[in-house]
Amino acid sequence: MGWTISEKGKDRCSSNGTYIFLKSQHQMNNHCPSDLIPVQNNMIISFVNYELRVQLEDKSAADIERETVNQNENFAQWDEEWKRMAGAHANAPIATEEPKPVVEEAKVAEPVAVV
Repeated sequence: MGWTISEKGKDRCSSNGTYIFLKSQHQMNNHCPSDLIPVQNNMIISFVNYELRVQLEDKSAADIERETVNQNENFAQWDEEWKRMAGAHANAPIATEEPKPVVEEAKVAEPVAVV
C-alpha cells in the first residue's frame, strides 16, 4: 500500500520521463522553488525519518478506469463528509455577549512569626 502518482488518463509514463516536485523545510520557509526529481523504477528517495520507494507499473486501460472510478467515489464521499461537518458547525450556537473578565481580589498575607 502506498501513494500512487499517475499521469491522468495515460496508461504509461511520458517518453521524456516522470518527475515529482519535492520541497525542503528551508525551501518552504524561504519561498524557494521546489526541486524537480526524475523518478526511475526501483528508485529509493531517502529522508531523515522515512523513504520513498518507486515502483513503476504498467496498467491497462481497464485498470486505470477502475482506479479512476474508485478515486471519484472516494472524493465524492469525502466531499459529503466535509459538507456535513461544515453544516454542523454552521448550526452551532454563537455567543452574543462579550465574555466577562474574571477578577480575583488579592488577599493580604497574614504575618508569620519567625522564631
